[in-house]
Amino acid sequence: MNFSSLSLKKRFWIVLLIVFAPMLTLVVYDYYAERQASIDRIETQAKLMMSSLRVEQEAAARQVKQLLSIMAKANEMRDLDHAECNELASRLNASAENFSNIGAVSSQGDVFCSSLGVKSPINVQDRAWFQEVKAIHGVTHGQFLVGKMSGLPVVTFGFPIRDSSGKFIAAVFASSGISWFDNLTARYDLPENWSSNLFAASGEVISRYPNPEKWRNRQLLEESKSRLKDALEKQKSRVVMVGLDGQERLFILEPLEIANKQLIASVSAPIGMIMHDIERTFLLRLVLLLGVFGLSLNLAYRLLFRPLKVWLDSINSAAEKAGSGDLGVRLATVNIPDEFAKLSSCFNKMVGTLQSQVEEIKLSEERYRALFQGSRCVMVIIDSVTGVIAGANNAAVRYYGWSLEKITRMHISEINMLSPDKIYAEMQLARLQKRDHFRFQHRLADGSVREVELFSGPIEIGGRDFLYSIVHDITERVLVENEIKKLSMAVEQSPESVVITNLNAEIEYVNDSFLRATGYDRVDVIGKNPRILHSGKTPPERYLDLWNALTEGRSWKGEFHNKRKDGSEYFEFATITPVSDSSGRVTHYVAVKEDITERKRVARELDEHRHHLEELVQVRTTELYQAKQQAEAANKAKSAFLANMSHEIRTPMNAIVGLTHLLRAQATPLQAERLRKIDAAGKHLLSVINDILDMSKIEAGKLQLEQRDFNLSTVLDNVSSILGDAAHAKGLFIRIDTDSVPVWLRGDVVRLRQAILNYASNAIKFTEKGGITLSAELIEDAGDEVIVRFSVSDTGIGIDADNLSRLFQSFTQADVSTTRRYGGTGLGLSITRHLAELMGGEAGAESTPGKGSTFWFTAHLLRGYGVLPEKEKDEQINAEQRLRECGDGYCLLLAEDNAVNREVALELLHSVGLVVDVAEDGSEAIERARERYYDLVLMDVQMPSVDGLKATREIRVLPGWAEIPILAMSANAFDDDLRSALQAGMNDYVTKPVDPEQFFSTLLKWLTIRKHPAIFS
Repeated sequence: MNFSSLSLKKRFWIVLLIVFAPMLTLVVYDYYAERQASIDRIETQAKLMMSSLRVEQEAAARQVKQLLSIMAKANEMRDLDHAECNELASRLNASAENFSNIGAVSSQGDVFCSSLGVKSPINVQDRAWFQEVKAIHGVTHGQFLVGKMSGLPVVTFGFPIRDSSGKFIAAVFASSGISWFDNLTARYDLPENWSSNLFAASGEVISRYPNPEKWRNRQLLEESKSRLKDALEKQKSRVVMVGLDGQERLFILEPLEIANKQLIASVSAPIGMIMHDIERTFLLRLVLLLGVFGLSLNLAYRLLFRPLKVWLDSINSAAEKAGSGDLGVRLATVNIPDEFAKLSSCFNKMVGTLQSQVEEIKLSEERYRALFQGSRCVMVIIDSVTGVIAGANNAAVRYYGWSLEKITRMHISEINMLSPDKIYAEMQLARLQKRDHFRFQHRLADGSVREVELFSGPIEIGGRDFLYSIVHDITERVLVENEIKKLSMAVEQSPESVVITNLNAEIEYVNDSFLRATGYDRVDVIGKNPRILHSGKTPPERYLDLWNALTEGRSWKGEFHNKRKDGSEYFEFATITPVSDSSGRVTHYVAVKEDITERKRVARELDEHRHHLEELVQVRTTELYQAKQQAEAANKAKSAFLANMSHEIRTPMNAIVGLTHLLRAQATPLQAERLRKIDAAGKHLLSVINDILDMSKIEAGKLQLEQRDFNLSTVLDNVSSILGDAAHAKGLFIRIDTDSVPVWLRGDVVRLRQAILNYASNAIKFTEKGGITLSAELIEDAGDEVIVRFSVSDTGIGIDADNLSRLFQSFTQADVSTTRRYGGTGLGLSITRHLAELMGGEAGAESTPGKGSTFWFTAHLLRGYGVLPEKEKDEQINAEQRLRECGDGYCLLLAEDNAVNREVALELLHSVGLVVDVAEDGSEAIERARERYYDLVLMDVQMPSVDGLKATREIRVLPGWAEIPILAMSANAFDDDLRSALQAGMNDYVTKPVDPEQFFSTLLKWLTIRKHPAIFS
């Protein structure tokens, strides 16, 4: 910046700012120094509070080491017996505080004992502490995780058990909950509005004190979570972010060594409240400083700046007046500083000299003004070298719309629409007097463009060359010329025939279309009457109507049957209109005619085809209706066949499964193994039937998806549990990876589990070593709706690329040898593809032969909400055992017409001590119900004489039978069968073949509802 060119006002402000800036800097510096000191005090106080945290961690580490060492070296652990281990774990857990679970795992990671009890197979190979415990001889680092058994956030430690040779044979573990953190925080004596927090390293909130229950499961804002993660990555001890209560807080961070720094303790203070006093002091100082600045500004302005400004304003005003022609202006030379008085005297002398010179010029200006400014023609003077407009008269100012000052500073290219190069060339023609007449387009101030005619020639002024130009506006004339030209072209090029006649009906003009349509030349028709086209087939009254309309001054439209020059006939549609002059007198007639011969021919043909088409449409409609009736009949026949096939196969299957279950109780080991094989074969056959029925439902469009909330981890753990034995038998591992998918989702959990299970079963079937991985990946997050990609990866035999495209077809496998070696119908993948499409997704696979495969499908799901239900104590007791213990107090009615199935059902019921009456058909069941009340009725649906549905309806109307449970027993497995049973008044449905475990559970459920005292004792 050039300081010497600055105005006095800017210099005045710069000097004041230079004086004021250091003082403002000191005030701001003091503010930030006090703010930083306050933050340091908060950090010191918070770290002092959390110093006890380190002591607690050391004590907890010693307790963990002592507890696990005791358990690992106890006599009960010598034989790794799960019963003795469970008892020892329970005793140790009862004696220790803050531990949610204590147990032991085998060398393969299977949990064989726990203080919580092992309810289902659980494997911990995927846990980091288990991988660590195999390689060390002491206690592992703590690992923060969600317990597979407790479902709660815990810190888990492991301790190895080795044999005399040092070989790792098992490990004990202990899981500590986080309640100790809340108890410790309660002793901090937190100041008002301070809080204590426990975060996971991923940024999730684990606990907050005070009122931990109020803040449980609450989440930080995404921006706060991002700040926390960034601070942890950079190993910062403090971070400012918005807390759970919505206040901006200073968080002092302390990673917990006991959790291997996967948990971070924190004490936070509301930074806004703490900084309030500091900011108030800062504002007071700032206001005082601004007051001093204002006073200094006022004094400087009054004593220095205002006198100088007054004199400068007066000299500027006088200079402006002199510049505008008022040369009589003079400046005062008294009552002002000497320096100003001397400058004023010099100014007055200079203005006096100019005044005498100007008077001499005025006479010359008056002559010029009379000749140039007074003209009513548009005149401009242009510099022939630069192209700048040097002068313009009043007429030019009015025409172009710019002020005289504006237009005399403009370049001619700002008005003339030609390019600068062409403008210069035209100016040279005028300067050399080779041309003096031009036509241009000029732009006006309002943006409009006008056509102008320009006469221009050279002129010399003050020794310089100029062009003197007179401009005439010819826009209206050009528009008229253009309209005439366009009209002429439109008429001449019109595709319709145009004929113009005088009042005597003599042709004066025809266009080219008329000549092409009639075959005549122009010389043949000019001056002739249009009757030369008459064929004699146009009705005479049509010509009468035409002349009546024209005589009255109206237009006429109609059709003519005319004849060409060669004698051929044609049809044309004409519009004839009288043409009037400016006085309203008719001078001519104009006819516009269109050849419609082809249109009339096509209309006749279309009319003929329309009648024929109506007949064809009626025939086709009849054929389509018959085809629709046949298709519906075939679909009903297919559904009836599948239902009948299912019933006929499931009925004997019921006997096979039931008798197999009963024989196991008294079988020898060899017989038990053979019975196990029979049971496995039966279940395989049942799975084939179920797959076929599922395909039938899908193809018929009857498979409906349910919507309910479910826990994703529970679904994947359930799949892992179902396939755990098969995988363990082949030495395969099962891993689960849910990535960033929400814990709770909403959708059809049964069909989702079925699809994953189909993939996982195939993966285990085709994998000899290694294992499989169940994965769920979040593909898209749209608020309440998410898209999730589920996949199952294996290390199996793989599939050739040529066979991948055929895998998802019904009854199809990679090659025919697959069926012989591994079994299967080839329906599983097809069902999974259909289920994925029903859930709004798709399915596919990638594979490398010899290395493995990945089968995947996507699903559109909703976010779910819920909590894992607590397992009730009754669920831990086997249903069959409970019925055996208290079932002798019940009497049941069994309605079954099949002798073998009746025998199986009676044996199952008698095996748990239930008293059973038998009815061999529906009629007998009704009679039994009239004789006495039963605690529960098992009703076969398909029976001779009176079926189970009709029998149920009649029993329900009997006195006292409205609330007694009636359970359907049927080999029909379609949803329609279940709905029919429920509509008939049945309470539940037992599908044949009967699964004994499910059968006893269903009985227990409905007998419990009857509230027999023995069930609740």
